[in-house]
Amino acid sequence: MKKILSVILAMGLAAGVLAACDSGSGGASGGTASGGLADAEVWGAPATEKVLQDVHGIYDSFKTEARINVTAAKGEYESQHIIITADEKDLVYDVQISALASADGKSFPVSNIDVFHEKYIEVRSNFEGNGMPVGMYPDALLPFETAKEYGENVVKAGENQGIYFRFNVDIEQEAGTYTGSFRLSIGGESMNIPVTLTVADLEVSETNHAKSIFLNQWSFYKGELDSSQAMLNKYTEALFEYRLNPDVIVTDTNHKDEDIEYYTELAYQYMQNPRCANITIPYETTNVDGQQCIDPVIFDKYLTAFAEKSFETGFNMLEKSVCYIGLIDEPDINGLLDRTAVVTRVYDEQIKETADRLEADNSITASNKAEVIASLRDVRNVVTCAYSDAYAPYVETWCPQYQHYDSEAQRANYADQEEKWWYGCISPRAPYPTYHMEDTLLSARALGWMMAEYDVVGNLFWATDIYAAYNGSKYEEIEDYYGGSASRFPNVNGDGYLFYPGKQYGIDGPVGSLRLEAIRDGLEEYELLYAMKQTYGDVSDRISADDSSLAFTADRMMESLTELVYDGTRVSTTSANFQSSRDALLQLATLSQSEAEFCVIDYGDDGYGTKNYRFYAADGAVVKNNGTEIASSQNVEGGKIYTLDIPLENAQNMLSISVEVGGNTYYYEQNLGGKVSANLADSTTASEFTGSGVTPVYSLVDASSVDSALTGKFVKLDVPSAASDVAQSFSVSGSLLTGIDETASSVIFHIYYDGEDAPAFMIAAKHENQRVLVEMANVTLQKGMNTISVSLTSKSWGTLGAIEYVNFYLGGVTGEPARIIYIADTVVYAK
Repeated sequence: MKKILSVILAMGLAAGVLAACDSGSGGASGGTASGGLADAEVWGAPATEKVLQDVHGIYDSFKTEARINVTAAKGEYESQHIIITADEKDLVYDVQISALASADGKSFPVSNIDVFHEKYIEVRSNFEGNGMPVGMYPDALLPFETAKEYGENVVKAGENQGIYFRFNVDIEQEAGTYTGSFRLSIGGESMNIPVTLTVADLEVSETNHAKSIFLNQWSFYKGELDSSQAMLNKYTEALFEYRLNPDVIVTDTNHKDEDIEYYTELAYQYMQNPRCANITIPYETTNVDGQQCIDPVIFDKYLTAFAEKSFETGFNMLEKSVCYIGLIDEPDINGLLDRTAVVTRVYDEQIKETADRLEADNSITASNKAEVIASLRDVRNVVTCAYSDAYAPYVETWCPQYQHYDSEAQRANYADQEEKWWYGCISPRAPYPTYHMEDTLLSARALGWMMAEYDVVGNLFWATDIYAAYNGSKYEEIEDYYGGSASRFPNVNGDGYLFYPGKQYGIDGPVGSLRLEAIRDGLEEYELLYAMKQTYGDVSDRISADDSSLAFTADRMMESLTELVYDGTRVSTTSANFQSSRDALLQLATLSQSEAEFCVIDYGDDGYGTKNYRFYAADGAVVKNNGTEIASSQNVEGGKIYTLDIPLENAQNMLSISVEVGGNTYYYEQNLGGKVSANLADSTTASEFTGSGVTPVYSLVDASSVDSALTGKFVKLDVPSAASDVAQSFSVSGSLLTGIDETASSVIFHIYYDGEDAPAFMIAAKHENQRVLVEMANVTLQKGMNTISVSLTSKSWGTLGAIEYVNFYLGGVTGEPARIIYIADTVVYAK
């Protein structure tokens, strides 16, 4: 039975009604919409992309025919856009959706399919520097029935209109391929949109293992005209639907005993939702040692109330509790060292005092007493601060911005932290992950993958519902929450809000956004990776029980999946590359849970275009690549280890693994990219270096004269010392840069260093359309050969222009000692 979303908007609908309802939505104005199918182009786009309302001609890299093709695991949401592009006439559109069916008669219900009309908000300036145009960006997702009720299912002449189709795959849905068609009507003329939904035999955990603090109590009332607790509850519950967690969950925190009791009960109710990973414990302020501080008496009351409720119910609330104290928000930026010292001391003392008191109370006989008290001692105080020696004595749970996890050296600052957190707001900016409007949706989605790879448990975002605009000194009212300026804070678009108020459309609660959908998609993929890491750990423990050298983690598997998605924390992907990595993720997750227990136990790249893999598969499995069986290299407990090397010597290279076990065949396929070419050092290369801050002496030498184990040639650079006001820099152009352009996915610089001091080393490119140099890599040189990989996928070549030359910077800013370095080659990886 078809679920009819709408009846076509009456052709004679008065223009005044449409105009009154139009909020930058694309509603008709100045007359009735009269075009039909012949006046429109209908096409498809992946959910990872944004198609602007008023910008054309930039979508060829991902544009498809008008069809929907989605793959999802059980318990997962997945989506796709269908775009209508109007020619010279305004168009009224309508959508009818129906259930899907598999070849063997199984059904995917229409009740699990949602359709949204995409609304557009204006980006007037691009603050990201990512090459995206200004214009009307899609974000708010208005339920289609509502859009039609308000006369907004209209596409204006010359504009794009996105329709967002979302599939909510129930955990009980049977695996298989479901097909059907949706009917799209334009001006009364209809066409069918073919639909294919593939449900993988794989489950996304309903339990949310990723923690977060997304503040949503700021100013929702301004847009909703409703400051009630009931309305805040709507916003809190909406966060849970997106696998996110709130900060404070009440509108008023008076901290009276009855208020604390109410808060505790509400927190308890929310914590029963498996998608609720954490609730924040509130605090009151007072003065301690001349500093604003948390009130330890009130804090003790909350801790005690949470513990007593846990004893009473047998449910450990403290395990899902966290603290975020705004008094010491961004203390390094705001100069709050002294306050941080006091607040963290009082916090730690009160945690210990409350836990000690409850532990010593023999009248508490609850069976979970020890567990609850252990969790109480472990409640995290999340401090939005990057590691620094000054704050190290006081901060236990660092919460730096995303860019502080970019390099291995930066990540080492947090390696010993028991629970890792991070955050984003106005900064960082692209290519680091953001929720900014002109950034790609892949940016928000990739965060979940990064959290899984770098063992980051929690993500903090300061506001989801700022329905006001901050002008630098105060908040001002917004006239149009949906179609006005995307910038509500100076020099940033989209910061401070992820929801839109439902009030103006008669919706009781918030309206979601494309950015929230991308965040949830990434968190669902986090859950798949989280489960895989547990499986990999179990297999490793078994096969290494008698030989510790066989132990492995999921790290190399993660690296193999993510190298086409991001580099460090710099997002560097396309929708095609991301989809390839996601497909591989679903396949690997399925394989790890199969009888084969197939695991990628090691993965690498020799730096010259050969990918190296080691796999584990259980006894009885037959492992093939491109149809050819791979001989096992080692027998281990319960299975075998397989080794595979793949040189990237073709225009396109694929890993194509099949695993046959128990009468089933499983697949693992991944795009490895294009052909690899090396630009070797030679006499021409040596002549292409020039001085910049300093003028090195260049010469071509045998590599064996530097290291007897090496062959080939090096360009030797005798770099003189730099004056106190001069950078130790030099540049190269010409043959060493061949192929480093829009056709490349990455480039490797092989730099040999024979010194002992491990200097900083930065590579920056001068592009023809840019006056300033663009950083490519910033590393620390180690003694010996350094392999410096630079992702090029996210570069906006059309905006930047070709690379004219590359600058190298040794050491600090100025005043560096003389050094000798050797340039071996550059290795270019084609897309």
